[in-house]
Amino acid sequence: MSRGLGSTITNLLSADTIRYFDLLELHFPTPIFLNDGPHDINLTTTTSGGAQAYASNGQWLGYSNVSETGAPRINSVTIQVSGVDTGFPNLLLNNPYVNTRAVIYRAFLDADHAVVGSPVMIWDSEITSYNLLDSTETSTVEILTSSVFYDFDKVRGRRTNSASQQVLFPADKGFDFATIDVTDLRWGKKV
Repeated sequence: MSRGLGSTITNLLSADTIRYFDLLELHFPTPIFLNDGPHDINLTTTTSGGAQAYASNGQWLGYSNVSETGAPRINSVTIQVSGVDTGFPNLLLNNPYVNTRAVIYRAFLDADHAVVGSPVMIWDSEITSYNLLDSTETSTVEILTSSVFYDFDKVRGRRTNSASQQVLFPADKGFDFATIDVTDLRWGKKV
């Protein structure tokens, strides 16, 4: 995918005043489309699956800085949404959310407040976790997102515990005693 900006967007960025709003896509089984602008808007992005209505209902509160470096590191962004309505807390508490795609776009406006060009993707990630922050005045949900390689170092495969073994071999009780029999279990070790 090209990372360049079209001449229309480049010209807008060189103007004295830059007008824009951000779009948030949370790709749950029933996707959520929000914007931080003053009104709802219908737009198409490269990841939206066609024209979508991006709601401006005040539930998307913001996000941390999106930074990019030339170094091979795992970037992350925290997205803040409202927890006052039970929608987001219930969505995260009652559904699988890990690895759900979260995308942020920026749409630019001309002097007449009409969308110019296509929205520009500024963050594409997966949800890794969340925090519920409640106080006496408000409630906020922080959705932590990371680039798709956030679990690159995670070791894939079997775990040495009874529950993992029971999935494949329901009657096997060998791992119930693994900590007693062998203190240093090395796979492929010659006995």
